Amino acid sequence: MLMVDPPDHTRFRRLVARSFTPRSIGTLENRINALTAELLDDLQTRRDVDLIADYAAQLPAAIITEMLGLPAKDRPRILGWGSTGAALLDIGVTWPAFRAAVNDLRMIDDYLTGHFARLRTEGGDGTPFSDMALEGGLTDRELKANATLLVGAGVDTTLNLIGNGITALLQHPDQLALLRDDPTLWPSAIEEILRFDSPVQITSRKALCDMDIVGTHLREGEGVVLLLGGANRDPRVFDYPDRFDITRPNARDHLAFASGIHVCLGAALARNEGVTALRELFTRFPDLRFEAPPEPHGLVNLQGYRRLPVRLGPTFAGSDAHAPAM
Repeated sequence: MLMVDPPDHTRFRRLVARSFTPRSIGTLENRINALTAELLDDLQTRRDVDLIADYAAQLPAAIITEMLGLPAKDRPRILGWGSTGAALLDIGVTWPAFRAAVNDLRMIDDYLTGHFARLRTEGGDGTPFSDMALEGGLTDRELKANATLLVGAGVDTTLNLIGNGITALLQHPDQLALLRDDPTLWPSAIEEILRFDSPVQITSRKALCDMDIVGTHLREGEGVVLLLGGANRDPRVFDYPDRFDITRPNARDHLAFASGIHVCLGAALARNEGVTALRELFTRFPDLRFEAPPEPHGLVNLQGYRRLPVRLGPTFAGSDAHAPAM
């Protein structure tokens, strides 16, 4: 779906979009709340944690696992495949990283072959991808390719959204204070996090005909690299673009999810996961602070961190740890 145009893109997107309808997102919202509470309960037993491996990575991996109807015990495998495969979305990757990603693609292809074969034999589980496997609207290759895309696009990018949000808020305590005073600002804060430190920095398009854009002539077939992170710091669109401001009135004008027919299909889900994960983390652990400097993972395209070592501090005694903050 990522690499094709209509009519194939339209066919793929219409089928895969079942996983992202308002009704589906509403159902997943309950699971996001429950999974977030479980993860925070686990963190509560420790003082020093890595909020990437122990938290930010776990929530999107769990959600994607459930969306694909995969057993919970395979969640670590999905997380590992998503992390390794992220190199294929980058530029200038090393040969070992490329080879590891391709090997993992082969493994996930074999894994999904078995998974969808079992669904056809034993019956579906009611998840959209299960229904697609039973209905036969996609070939086996198309079904596995789009399921693999869901792993690649739904895990590492949302992980980076959560990790980048933790970092931005800890580095800008005045903005975190605004959220403590007015929790209704959380949706606006997510938009500013997406703009300020976009999880995906680059995308590309191919010219379908000769054309001129802003004084540059493009020939049919030429590739165009689009710097989403640069656009999101455009001073002609955003006042003081290098300032992190969760009250920015037009923060949602960012291009972190791209635009047009290839706009991110999971944008609403990512926003939901981001709001819940960050809001509940900072509510549960109001004294959260860095134990050591954040460690960037060093990719060019996918912007995020390898490790976020933190000291959690005491929990907020006045809240019900299992009730989402309103």
